[in-house]
Amino acid sequence: MSRADQNTTTDPNICEEHLKALTGILNLFTFNGLAMAVLIPNQFDRHWTIATAGVLFILGPLLTGFAPNYVVFLVGRSFASAGVGFALMITPIYITEVSPAFPSSFYISFAQVFINIGTFLSNISNY
Repeated sequence: MSRADQNTTTDPNICEEHLKALTGILNLFTFNGLAMAVLIPNQFDRHWTIATAGVLFILGPLLTGFAPNYVVFLVGRSFASAGVGFALMITPIYITEVSPAFPSSFYISFAQVFINIGTFLSNISNY
């Protein structure tokens, strides 16, 4: 268990089921964000699609930060997770469209490398 989960379990108001829902909602709504990102860009401009991901990114932490109860906290977490999935799907599409033909694959892989570096650094800092 990571230190973040250990710190959460010391809170007397959070039971084991709440902790499971909190950690499991990330995967569920990230997948929903990926599914939305497949459907929406074909109907709207890419700029509006990226703006939608930004709104989800802003709305999620606001709801999470100002949540008066656990349900609103989970709703905020679901919006943030959907924004993550949405952005992960939209970013390579947008990079492909705006970059020249030759280095576009380099730029897409460059973005993925930085995502992996960030994941690696967060795992190192957690232990």
